[in-house]
Formats: sequence, C-alpha cells, structure tokens
Amino acid sequence: MENYLCVLGSTSAGNSTVIWNKDEAILVDCGFSVKYFDENLAKLNIKYGQLKGVLLTHLHNDHLNLAFLKKMHEFKIPLYVHAKKKKMIENRKDILRKMLKDNLIKSFEKDEFNVSGFTISSFEVPHDVPGGCYGYNIYVKNDVSTKKISIATDIGYATETAEESFKNSDLMVIESNHDVVMLENSRRAEWLKERIKNIGHLSNEQSANFIENVLKKSSTLPKVIMLAHISQECNTPYLASTTMINKLRYNNFSEIKVILTNKSNISEIIKI
Repeated sequence: MENYLCVLGSTSAGNSTVIWNKDEAILVDCGFSVKYFDENLAKLNIKYGQLKGVLLTHLHNDHLNLAFLKKMHEFKIPLYVHAKKKKMIENRKDILRKMLKDNLIKSFEKDEFNVSGFTISSFEVPHDVPGGCYGYNIYVKNDVSTKKISIATDIGYATETAEESFKNSDLMVIESNHDVVMLENSRRAEWLKERIKNIGHLSNEQSANFIENVLKKSSTLPKVIMLAHISQECNTPYLASTTMINKLRYNNFSEIKVILTNKSNISEIIKI
C-alpha cells in the first residue's frame, strides 16, 4: 500500500502534517482553522471520514485550534495526547473537556500504540509549554517493508533522546526556526529572544547540527528532510535550506533531498 506525507503548514501561526493512504489518514497537530483544513484536505482528496486520529505535540495554540476540535468532535475523530496533558485537560472548560467526557481524548505514555494501521511511538523534547512537548515516530507499511517517519516541529535544543529517536528514519520533519543574526537584529523583546534561543526553537545551525549527529548514528539514511516552523520575521527559506544543504554536503550526504514547508500552503507531497 502506498503512503504519503504532506505538511499542510508550519509556522508560528499554525502547524499540521498529514500522513495517509487510500483508506485512512492521521494528522500530527491541528493548528489551523476549519476552513483551512476543509480546503487543503480536499486538495489531497482526503475526507474527514478517513481521519483516524490527531497526534498532539503540545498545547500551544498554533498546534491546537479549538474550532477544529469541534469538527473532530462532530466526526468522532480522537485526539491522542500524552498522559501528562490528559490530566491538564480535566481542568479545562472548553471543547477539550467535552471531548474527554465523550472518550475522544486518548492518552499514551512510553509504549508504542496503534492508530488504525499506523504504529506510533513518542519522545519528549524540550520546549517551554505546560504538560511537555513531544515528537513522534510513525511507522507505515508498504508492500515490501515498514518505513519510519520522525517529526519534531518545536524543540528548544537537541537531546540524546531526540537524536536516538530520529536515527534510521526514511523521512524526517525537523524545525529550522531562525537565523541567529536575524533574531538578534529583530525588534523582538530581549526576553523573547532569550526564550527562543534557550528553550523555544532550533536555529538553522542547531537544526543542521542535530541532523548531522542523527545521520552519523544511522545505518540507513532518509531520502527526504523537511524543514518546518521557519520564522517569517527571523529567517528566510533560503537561509534555512542552504544551512541544511551545506551541512549535508560537508558530510557527504548530498543525495538527501531538503524540502521546505510553508506558512499557508501545503508542501510537496512525499511518497513514503
């Protein structure tokens, strides 16, 4: 069976990635409006009835749109969250609480779990958000083998756990958020600059170094690396892609394709 991945959008204004085949689909995050999902899932010929679940990385608004949760509730699409977040949801008074009451909030911890035909494992990454932030390994089967997808779109700094989780992936989605010089020269408040640098997001160079370490630990290499969460104010697509491509070339990994994601347009569709 052929599987595909498309980043529907990735920025501080919204994040979501879809992985699908002819029968079923899952989302990682749901940080866009219902209208945005309606339009872009239709472009991919994915119907809401095919969505088997949404994997949530964390509770920031650019990853969790409350209006879209109402759509999920309507179609009985479950939201998968770490057990730490499920405890936090119990105290909320919005649609999340209603989904919890109707058993549409599914929790996980360290063990692998299945969302229909997709096998999932999670790993914690540093980011300044209550309840923690998580990346995902998603395993999909084609006619001859199982393929591994690794996704982390908000990661304050690289960790050994994240590197181990990303190694031997067939497709990687990793943030390349900011250029350090552009961030320093921006009009952002000093506290925000420090937050971004220390616990918020990976710079272009940090992202490239992270991938370098992952590839050195890997016995198999990805065919594609997708760069996510590129800042509109403190980065450019050119700087993000050039930094990663130069790092790959330096380490003789030039055969790996680097693909950019966008703020409000779907990415290139990747066959897995």
